[in-house]
Amino acid sequence: MKCRPLVLYSKGLFMANDAEHYRGLAARAQAEADAATLSNARDRALRSVAAFETMALQHEHTAKRRAEREASTAVDRLVAFGPPVLQ
Repeated sequence: MKCRPLVLYSKGLFMANDAEHYRGLAARAQAEADAATLSNARDRALRSVAAFETMALQHEHTAKRRAEREASTAVDRLVAFGPPVLQ
């Protein structure tokens, strides 16, 4: 599975930008776990899988809540101020 590109933030930090990226990392960690011969390496990789899946779920939840909040805010603005006037 191919991972999505990372987003460059200020100060040169790279951060994942979507749940699909985390799922790609989870798949990569699962492949490492499947290939591991040492139990401690397999356990570490499986912990990584669980962590990346949790991050993907959190990202999806946050994106959904953000979309709901933005839609609600847009409706509230429309009710309060009326439709936008183009000049």
